[in-house]
Amino acid sequence: KEYDLSDNRHEIDNRLTVDNLSRNCSDYTMDNVMVLNGHSRGFLIKSRGVTIKNCTFRNVANSGLRIMVEPEWGESSVAMDILVQGCLFDNTGYHMMKYTDYTMSTILIDGTSTKVSEDTLPLTNINIIGNKFTNSKQRHAIYVNSAKNVTIKDNVFDDLTFEVPDASGRPQTGFAVVLRTCMNIEISDNTYNYKHYDPNNIRSVISGYNFANVTGTDVTNEDGTPKLPNNYTN
Repeated sequence: KEYDLSDNRHEIDNRLTVDNLSRNCSDYTMDNVMVLNGHSRGFLIKSRGVTIKNCTFRNVANSGLRIMVEPEWGESSVAMDILVQGCLFDNTGYHMMKYTDYTMSTILIDGTSTKVSEDTLPLTNINIIGNKFTNSKQRHAIYVNSAKNVTIKDNVFDDLTFEVPDASGRPQTGFAVVLRTCMNIEISDNTYNYKHYDPNNIRSVISGYNFANVTGTDVTNEDGTPKLPNNYTN
């Protein structure tokens, strides 16, 4: 199905709403859905057992996907057991006013945790596999915060078109992946088509701090040592 969100009226016939009828809307699949011309984000996921596959997010003003925990709203459960696979994210983040937000990303995984441990990271078992990110106006492609057990694999990251200067007038550089307060992250077999990508320096496309146990072919040296040591800051 195709949903054009360019008309912002709530009464339009083709607006899609996944409602939380029993306080926990869980175990559902979005397959081959096109989300076009959205004034805000594409999908907001705050429940468990969700599969998003073969979908297209094009001309979305903010994030294509937001996977979040927001207890202050009291409207859903904690997001976990999420699969995002085979999707195209094309021209997300064109809303210029949001560039001041460092978390602005095509896929935003976000919560409020400040401590890295099994007991304090609510967002868990999130797999982002085989997707393509292109023509992005976001700061970053994927931002991971307050999460554990996350796999980022076999994705293609085309160069960002993020060109807004910082306060000193210097061009700002975005990253394919940003890690913040997270653990047990696998980053493997991704393709980085960024102009500033240095194959000998994964830190040119992956940034982070306050994390633990980041593994995978993209972040491990041939001798088995990590390219991103715990609590690495870039």
